[in-house]
Amino acid sequence: MKKVDQSLATLNAVIDGKKAFIGRIDKSDDWAGNQTKPEETAFDARPSVADTLPINAPFDEQPKCITNELIKGYLTMAYTMAFDFTDAANNTVRTSAADATKHLRGYKKAVGGVEVAGGVPIWFSVPYTEMFGASVIEYDPEYTIYIDSNYGIGSFTTIDNKVQSAPLTLGSSVTFKDGKFVTSSNGTPGTITLNRDDRATKVFTVGLCAKVNGIFQVFCAFTLQPDGSICMEPKDEVLLCSGDVGQSGSVSSNTVSPGCKFPLDASNQTYNLRMLENSFAITSATGGASVTHVPANENILMAFK
Repeated sequence: MKKVDQSLATLNAVIDGKKAFIGRIDKSDDWAGNQTKPEETAFDARPSVADTLPINAPFDEQPKCITNELIKGYLTMAYTMAFDFTDAANNTVRTSAADATKHLRGYKKAVGGVEVAGGVPIWFSVPYTEMFGASVIEYDPEYTIYIDSNYGIGSFTTIDNKVQSAPLTLGSSVTFKDGKFVTSSNGTPGTITLNRDDRATKVFTVGLCAKVNGIFQVFCAFTLQPDGSICMEPKDEVLLCSGDVGQSGSVSSNTVSPGCKFPLDASNQTYNLRMLENSFAITSATGGASVTHVPANENILMAFK
């Protein structure tokens, strides 16, 4: 039991350290002290500093990530999914998964439209060769809209999310017109609305990207007719499982290995997890928050219901 406590302490120290840094931000900044949001600027699609950091960047590099958030004029709470591979037993399982070229796959869901027939896009996919030490995956509840002009997205198809809006908050309404996103704040609370006014005559694939490890990545996919409108509501639940090579945005219909699902929200901000040997199943670490088991070969859309 002592060894388990030490493992959890290692993970919590990493997580708490990042939260403590947020608490140490200099309140002399105008926006931080007065809660005044700076003027909005044109969206810059270039990669941020956070985009260039590996999944387990040393903590002394993390202020660069957080500073990137300050530029926007506000902070969001980062929710965390953590694995302790400093533990010898956990690292042995990780090494076996890495030798088998397995990845940690994450899925998230939204509702509100006609979902593509092929399944659910992989939200993030991290090779176990790149996960070591105290590995923390961070999710910030920020979103963008993407548009893919391809239609008929099936399993193993990768969604093209090069066309993205600026970062959005829930309650936003966006119109896509003449190749540009025009945003207003008169949407439905808890959702993001997309209206098509692009004069195209074909069906598009559209959806939301959510921010994970500093990068906005696709997590849902719907079809949208010309001149159509869709109101998308992100759900808090996340599903994790081990799988073969697969990149973010690649649509899959079923889990590969046993996994788990859990809510990731203001009331459930941190999950300490582990991987089981042989099956590479994902479950909660001893003493960590409880999760719901998801079997292998489970339909992912059904698993979220």
